[in-house]
Amino acid sequence: MANVDPKTFDLSVKNPNGKNENNLREPSDICDEITDLDQQSESLIKQIQQILGKNKLKK
Repeated sequence: MANVDPKTFDLSVKNPNGKNENNLREPSDICDEITDLDQQSESLIKQIQQILGKNKLKK
């Protein structure tokens, strides 16, 4: 081990020969999903408000 240069001796998990995979989504796709989720949330909130409103009338 005396002939091994400690500056270049690297046992890290990173593979220098592997390609750098970028699995990021497009910003427009993220915005579309946020819009869809907001619409679903709004619909659910309206349903909950209707249920709560009906329960208030029964009391």
